[in-house]
Amino acid sequence: MTDTPCVSCGSPFSGTYCPACGEMRAEARHYSLRHFFAEAIGSLTDADGAFWRTIRVLIRQPGELTRRYMLGQRVAWKRPLQLFLTLNVLFFIVGSPLHMNVFSTRLGDQIHGTWHKGIAQPMVLARLRARATDADHPHPDSLRIEEGYAAYAHTFDSATATQAKTLVIAMVPLLALVVALVNAGRGRPGVQHLVFALHFYSAFFVLIVGGTLLAGLALAAFERIAHVKAAGDADQLLGAVMLFASGVYLSLAQRRAYGDGRVAGVVRGALLSVGVAVSLMAYRALLFFVTFYTT
Repeated sequence: MTDTPCVSCGSPFSGTYCPACGEMRAEARHYSLRHFFAEAIGSLTDADGAFWRTIRVLIRQPGELTRRYMLGQRVAWKRPLQLFLTLNVLFFIVGSPLHMNVFSTRLGDQIHGTWHKGIAQPMVLARLRARATDADHPHPDSLRIEEGYAAYAHTFDSATATQAKTLVIAMVPLLALVVALVNAGRGRPGVQHLVFALHFYSAFFVLIVGGTLLAGLALAAFERIAHVKAAGDADQLLGAVMLFASGVYLSLAQRRAYGDGRVAGVVRGALLSVGVAVSLMAYRALLFFVTFYTT
């Protein structure tokens, strides 16, 4: 193989990869769609194994990645923010066909099943009345408002699914603040609380997918054994599973990352679980207002 200049840095080389910058020889690359998607997935999951090694530790040893990060161990692991963003993308890719709506809250749920429904309902009603009002209908009746709601709900639900993919990161600083309060007076730097929150929500993405599959299998098994349609909703069972899993995970993570004993870890883990619930409630309110003012 003759020497040819590197397409990136211009250094001549004869192998497959440029020794100066690592760029692959242009003639060695494949330009099929199969290789394009394989390369895209590889860039997300890191073909050298660091991604999967990080995931294993993230799930099997809660808090260990935070502990190692604070010790300065960075090379062998995916960085906290990079890990969060990668799993965020993968979660929404996997979650779409599984109809997971943990972070994407529909309009009906926003105005009927949230703590801010008392604010959301009048705002939505005022918008529907305004849109139903025109020269021919200065005082719109309930039928026009109901028809307007159906159309607006479809628009809102589509928009909120898109907004959720980026706004979900807002929960991280909220939880980091709770972690800081729970561990106040221990002399830990603020970055540790932020890294802890990033690692938790990274694990949360993985746990949701696993919890969704387990909840679906459990309901299917119950229906087959009892020969009746399950009265509950899969989302309710998933919520219970995730609440329990989050509490256990946070307790174990608190012990490893902050050096707590068993009792202190359980107590602080329970407080952090409340913090997760609060951050989720605040996130849903933020999601409503952002979606409402952009639709």
